[in-house]
Amino acid sequence: MDKRKAIKIVNDYIKYIRSKSISVKNAYLFGSYASDKYTENSDIDIALIIDNIDDPIDMQIQLMMLRRNIETIIEPHPFDVSEFTSEHPFAKEIMRTGIKIL
Repeated sequence: MDKRKAIKIVNDYIKYIRSKSISVKNAYLFGSYASDKYTENSDIDIALIIDNIDDPIDMQIQLMMLRRNIETIIEPHPFDVSEFTSEHPFAKEIMRTGIKIL
C-alpha cells in the first residue's frame, strides 16, 4: 500500500467514526506513512483530535472497535482538543512531522 491509499483509508475512517457521533475536529497521519518509511507490515498511525473525551481508555477501545469496519491496520491515537497543543511533547511532534488530514 502506498501513502495515497493510506490517506484514503484515513479519510474513510474519519467519515465512518463521525457517522457514529464521534466529534473529530482535526486529524493527522503520522509515523511511517507520513515519513515515507512504511513497509508492508506498517500500521497507519492517526492522531484524532476529539471534543470532550470523558474517558480516554473507553474512547481508545471504541475507536479500535470501529476500525474493524474500515481497515484493521489503522492505529488510532485519540487526543482531547484541550491537550493537543504545542505544550504536549507527543502532540508537538505529530504537528511537526505529521500530515494534517482534517
